[in-house]
Amino acid sequence: MTFLILDEISMLSQEYLFKIHDILQKIHSNNLPFGGVNIIAFGDFLQLKPVRATALFDNIVPSETLTRHNIWLNFDEVAILKKQCRAASDPFFQKLLSEARNRLLTDPSIALLNSRLLENNPAIDLLSPEWISAPIIVTRNEIADAINAFKHRTHCNTNSVTEYVISSYDTIGGLPLQEDLKKDLLQAETTSDPHGKLRLNDKIIPRVIHLSKGAKIMLLHNFKLDLNLVNGALGTVYDIIITEDSKAHLSNSAPNIRFLTKPPIILFKPDNPHPALANYSFQFLKTYPPGLIPILPRQHTLKYNYGLQTLTIQRFQLDISLGYAFTDYKVQGKTFSHAIVDLSPPSKGIIDPHSPYVMISRLKTSSGLLILRPFDISVFETPIEDDLKEEFKRQRTLDILSSKP
Repeated sequence: MTFLILDEISMLSQEYLFKIHDILQKIHSNNLPFGGVNIIAFGDFLQLKPVRATALFDNIVPSETLTRHNIWLNFDEVAILKKQCRAASDPFFQKLLSEARNRLLTDPSIALLNSRLLENNPAIDLLSPEWISAPIIVTRNEIADAINAFKHRTHCNTNSVTEYVISSYDTIGGLPLQEDLKKDLLQAETTSDPHGKLRLNDKIIPRVIHLSKGAKIMLLHNFKLDLNLVNGALGTVYDIIITEDSKAHLSNSAPNIRFLTKPPIILFKPDNPHPALANYSFQFLKTYPPGLIPILPRQHTLKYNYGLQTLTIQRFQLDISLGYAFTDYKVQGKTFSHAIVDLSPPSKGIIDPHSPYVMISRLKTSSGLLILRPFDISVFETPIEDDLKEEFKRQRTLDILSSKP
């Protein structure tokens, strides 16, 4: 019997789930849903929805014909977990999280939230080890990028380490880009919405990355699943290895700042290493302690609209980002002992109504939570969508039926 496990199901779209179904049917030459493969899905629909796509419970259209609009109805065995275990050691915080999830905050829970405002905790030492390493969770990439840049520059100045400004190495047909194309590409990437001219599966691999020894980083690719070296894994840069190929692309511009126009190799030290990494080493790293993982630049293909033509650009860059601040989407599924969160909505645009709950529920205790600035409690009061209410009714019925012997 074959099983496929899907985690964080709230972020999976109807379109993507139907694509999985279609691919499995073709692989197994089987016309049953998902090609006869058993699918086990984990998640909570009161967490974040897919970006620019249709959530599994939205606008479901029952039909005898299997479509993306009703494929989720094939999941007809349900087990509802009724206890919040992450915060089990803090019953008051556990109660707050349950109320926040269901948009029913009581006065004691609101008071507990307000007590965790940064301005109400002047005695907390933000330079202590637990707080200086605490992630900052926000709702917008540009805010996370600005905080990451500031925290990294502070790290470099405080520890007197060299900052490397690492540019991607972009080519067409194996040849470096011409200067006019480089400038046009740079302008497109620095606009607020580059997707009109530049496409890479909805993810723009950054042209420039700032790194240094000891910097906190996040992996953006599944490098080795069996060692938990996956997209979202956190750790630090143990060393930056300038290869012979990269040396020709190295220059100095200012004290403690070096520019690389071709990405180097970095040695990654995971925050939570898999036990097997204790004796993991590579021959070319024999002078380093075990447990370090070399991260090499990867090749990505970009489609770029340049004038009247669409160019195919090969980009070589490290699949990592600085790891001091993250968006709510990057931390769903993670657990932190300490974190600083920003519950205020951005000045432009909207946030997912599930975002505030996701951000605070990453913590084990209320004492590990700090709220960056005052916020309007209405961010926890957005009504639950009618389609989601109907989905929960369906799930409760199936939970009862599934539990019967």
